[in-house]
Amino acid sequence: MSLFYLNVRILNRSKQSAVAAAAYRSGEKLYSERDMETKNYRTREVPPESFIMAPDGAPEWANDREKLWNEVEKKEKHIRSQLAREIKIALPIELSDDLQRKLLTGYVQKNFVDRGMVADVSIHRDKKNNPHAHIMLTMRPFLENGQWGNKKKKVYDRDKNGNYILDKKGKPRYKTYFLTDWDKKDNVLIWRKDWANAVNRYYEREGVNEYISEKSYKEQGLDKFPKHRLTLEDYRLEKKLEEKAKREGDKFTPNSYFAQLNQKIDLLNKAIELRKQKVVELAEYKKAVQKDHDELNKIRNISSLSSEDQDAVRAVGQHMKQFVDLETAEKNMENMRHFKINVEKKYYAAIGLDNFLARVKKDYVKNPQLIKGYGFDPANYESDRKTTQREKDQVIDDYLKLKNSFDHEWKQGEKALEVQKQFTEKEFAYLYPEINNKLSMTFSDNLNRDYAVKIKADYVKQFRENGTLVSEIPEFKPGNQKLLKEYADLGNIKQRLQQNRADLTVLKRTINKRMNEYSDLVKNHYDKEKVKRSSISYLTVYNQFADKKKERADLNNAMNRLVTSIYPREDQIAVNDLPVNDKFDLVQMHLDGTGSDDFRGDSEVVHALNEKKNADHKAKIQHVRNQKAADWKAVRSSLNQAVYQQFSGQERQSLIDAEKILGERPTLENVQQRLQDADRRFEEISRKQHELNNSRHDFDNFNHHEFVVLKDQKGEIITEKKKLNTAIEALGKLKLANDRLDQMEKQYMAEKPSQGAQEKSQASGKGFIEQGLKAINDAFMAAQNEQDKNKRKKKRNRSEIKYRGKDNQDQPDR
Repeated sequence: MSLFYLNVRILNRSKQSAVAAAAYRSGEKLYSERDMETKNYRTREVPPESFIMAPDGAPEWANDREKLWNEVEKKEKHIRSQLAREIKIALPIELSDDLQRKLLTGYVQKNFVDRGMVADVSIHRDKKNNPHAHIMLTMRPFLENGQWGNKKKKVYDRDKNGNYILDKKGKPRYKTYFLTDWDKKDNVLIWRKDWANAVNRYYEREGVNEYISEKSYKEQGLDKFPKHRLTLEDYRLEKKLEEKAKREGDKFTPNSYFAQLNQKIDLLNKAIELRKQKVVELAEYKKAVQKDHDELNKIRNISSLSSEDQDAVRAVGQHMKQFVDLETAEKNMENMRHFKINVEKKYYAAIGLDNFLARVKKDYVKNPQLIKGYGFDPANYESDRKTTQREKDQVIDDYLKLKNSFDHEWKQGEKALEVQKQFTEKEFAYLYPEINNKLSMTFSDNLNRDYAVKIKADYVKQFRENGTLVSEIPEFKPGNQKLLKEYADLGNIKQRLQQNRADLTVLKRTINKRMNEYSDLVKNHYDKEKVKRSSISYLTVYNQFADKKKERADLNNAMNRLVTSIYPREDQIAVNDLPVNDKFDLVQMHLDGTGSDDFRGDSEVVHALNEKKNADHKAKIQHVRNQKAADWKAVRSSLNQAVYQQFSGQERQSLIDAEKILGERPTLENVQQRLQDADRRFEEISRKQHELNNSRHDFDNFNHHEFVVLKDQKGEIITEKKKLNTAIEALGKLKLANDRLDQMEKQYMAEKPSQGAQEKSQASGKGFIEQGLKAINDAFMAAQNEQDKNKRKKKRNRSEIKYRGKDNQDQPDR
């Protein structure tokens, strides 16, 4: 079935990097001058097909992806600047790859390149049923001289005398005119229509019985409801659950809200096709339960709330741009956590600058020369300090503004969430009064409210959608430990500890990276400003690391208190010494009802189980590693044969000759040692020849036979050295190729084993051989280039010595 999909979006400087976007879409490593980082993303199973299309008159560098997007980011300096326009298009699977590319290039040339835009096109074919293209377009035209032009210009209003006309604020009044028509809203409609027409022309020409349209069902006159597009995360989750249901022979039930809604839309569209009267029956059924719906709507009437609560709900609704219910309020708080991360970044930036200035001042008092290590000039200390102080003050001002805004929005978000929880509890109490009373009496103050509210919201939502009530709610049975408050505390601490552990790992790596960057700048590439930025960056990350360590200590204390509340008679030291995982399992045993009051007995059971679990896990990992080692051994054997096939006939013969000369397998070490011995023997024979030459005048005592023998020995040594030198060149190539293969083996074996790694390692053998062959070929080419370079250098040196000797001969005697 043919599919139409064309989406247009803008990449903004405040949130995105054009270089990073281009690197991800093209699959290339690109260096970003904006943040001085190399953007490199995971290798795709199918490499993207990427190319750049530039208009006539564009400079040559417009065809260089790295240069192009770095120049864009240099030009677009404002925080709200638009870096690029991205168009994502679904390619028709009914056409071949070549036809897809031809269709796409023609479309891009007509709609974008001919109008002056540079198009960076990347075709992704990771999945056969989802070929698509990313088109990144520049936002500025080029001038005739190859420089960037302006997007718009201001024209000031003047009176008859040529004076500026002022507005109410006393500023000159002006109008803004766009210099291109690229930003017109109608363009999107034109681009969508042109793409649909282009695809349909190809369908007709290739005899494909399909048709696509950019219009909605309503515009096409179809009596169908459109489905909702899932996010990438939801789509992957639904596919995973669907495959699991097929394997286990279960009926697949969508998990996410919009997937469930799409399932209902499918059923509804089928019902429309079969019998449209079912829609009438559904309307009559809803009318029967309209009374209950009216009661639920009365509960949600915000006019009964306080003015502060009403303002909070309205603010969240404006921010989320949709009706506020429990799900929306929770999603708003999740978004606020991202806001909180930005606030923390500003906070640590201010703390980093403060610590930086304090350290500079302290070292300046000790020895003014020390501040060079911070990017300060001892002669201009006061000037540099004041500049950095102003920067710090500005960062603090930005942080305080952001913090005040965050505190206000966080407070409103919490109020709105609490209001929605109360609404949900009241709605559930109205629909299920008996179940609600029983739940309150059973758990009293020990109820995990967040979990209970979530379940209540699901059943209220179920009634609102299809008007059905259930007689029993399995999630609210007394045996469900998720209803206990301790379960929520345990889950919260566990989740925060896991996140803290991950944060500490990342921060530790970042500290090492910043330290290495700083050391390299100070020792090898000293630049005052870069050293200063590197120092501030290091202190900023170090402060985050220190706070995370404090947070970990607090979480461990909270976990200790939770365990102590279960075993109040136990010694605190024994609780503190227990491993964290054992503490989690102790609390879990208590929640399951399998634990006892004996701390030591329970801890021994838990520790033994964890030891067995760890041993089993290590055994599985070792098994996978052994399998990987066996797979690699087979691959390496094939690659070793490929290495020798790369040698020329002369190089192979030289290795055979070297083995005969040495009496063992040649290596770089023993061949070089043999060459040194040959040089010593050559010098010894030369010395003896020299002595014999001196005795030539004494014909009776001159040993002519010994002279001939020495000459023959010298010739044999020269022949041996030639063979060994050729063998050394071959061995140099062999060593470089083996080094590349050893590096591949190290990376492959260093990968963490995961579920299905054994099958993956076996399936990827062919891929490793292809990578290995490429590495061998690259190594031989690099070694050959280096050898050719050395030969040219030696030849040049011999020529210089030769000409230098001639010059000395031409000099007259003094």
